[in-house]
Amino acid sequence: LAAIMLGVALSVVGEAGKTAVAALDGMLSAMMRIVGWIMWLAPIGVFLIIASRVGYSGLGNLVGPLGLYIVCVVGGLLVHGIVILPVVLWVFGRTNPYRFIWRIRKVLLTAFSTASSSATLPVTIETCQARGGCSRRAATFVPALGATINMNGTALYEAVAVLFLFQVFQIDLTLAQKAVILVTATLAAVGAPGIPGAGIVTMAIVINAVNTSLAGIAPDAKALPLWTIGIILGVDRFLDMCRTTLNVFGDAIGARLITRLAPDEPPTALASP
Repeated sequence: LAAIMLGVALSVVGEAGKTAVAALDGMLSAMMRIVGWIMWLAPIGVFLIIASRVGYSGLGNLVGPLGLYIVCVVGGLLVHGIVILPVVLWVFGRTNPYRFIWRIRKVLLTAFSTASSSATLPVTIETCQARGGCSRRAATFVPALGATINMNGTALYEAVAVLFLFQVFQIDLTLAQKAVILVTATLAAVGAPGIPGAGIVTMAIVINAVNTSLAGIAPDAKALPLWTIGIILGVDRFLDMCRTTLNVFGDAIGARLITRLAPDEPPTALASP
């Protein structure tokens, strides 16, 4: 709000505000240059972090757990996408779920290839309306809203990933702390943008929440460092593609369900002269 008010004020004052605008432009250019440096150095830093952890734990001790981690995430996504969501569509939408999946296959393939709900959004809107049996109002509103807040695949992924990282560092969690992961992962997924790798960023919120819970119980308890997220970066791209597919599939199912509540209005017949 303060930034908006400042921008409006600088545009209103005209000539007197040009100096401030030029200074802000210079700061923006400098910050963009710093971000560019960080992006160039980030792969090196991530490589060193992963190499350090692999050297400490041993390659054999990480390859096996990472493989099980991938199987666990993909298995959970498959159960949610092939069993739970189709049952919801069949019960509440009165629609054959697997026929619906076949009709919107273009959406799912686009989501898998781009790993971005936002990039898939135009295809989702068009396909849901043309082939998914969704009304125009539902197809234009629900996927656009779902691309931001309906991240069921991301929530599932973040919960499993955070549990995996705590297990790697042999930090035992109570049932209450696991419930904190469940709730925080769901809320963090709602705020995740529909771009590739967004779940990795919001995962830090979940880890901090659990660390705070651990510190509240025992101040000297071992906390999970945020840099440990680098351990799963090597396999995150594939998992990102899988969870994005589930996110978009949930958006399409939401559009089909809302169609029953908001169908298209029949065209009004022209009155005869």
